[in-house]
Amino acid sequence: MSLARISGGRTVLIDTNILLYHAQGASAEASAFLERCCSGEITGLLTSVVLAEFGHRRMILEAAAAGLVTSNPARSLAQKPHLIRTLSAQAEAVRNLLDSGLIFETVQKEDFILALELQREHALLTNDSLNLAVARRLVIRDLATADRHFETVLDLTIHRPADLD
Repeated sequence: MSLARISGGRTVLIDTNILLYHAQGASAEASAFLERCCSGEITGLLTSVVLAEFGHRRMILEAAAAGLVTSNPARSLAQKPHLIRTLSAQAEAVRNLLDSGLIFETVQKEDFILALELQREHALLTNDSLNLAVARRLVIRDLATADRHFETVLDLTIHRPADLD
């Protein structure tokens, strides 16, 4: 189902890629969805995992766009920490998310335990299984993502940006 078809009043877990598509201007539908979340029409939820992943990936994108890194951006930045001090767009983007009206949920110990089961059951990567575990704990059945690997999770409704298909 497309992001544009999510009915008002729903609570939706937001995956990192939706935030990145919005930040990069790659999906007008992702941007419109986030605007609906920030206005309160839809309750948009981010986990601490999503926020950390978003900040990290935005930093890497900013460094790459500035030509500061090589083919392995994380390693380049780790080897030249003075470059990290020159980056500011990712910090501003994270602050904007924190002030946006989106709901933030911290991953708890029990989520890690459930995530191990979900990872094996659905062949999910670690961050994806953690996010799914938080959704299960909070009884959230809607996920905004561009990733197709969540299709094996039968009790989850996946909402994708239709303008990326």
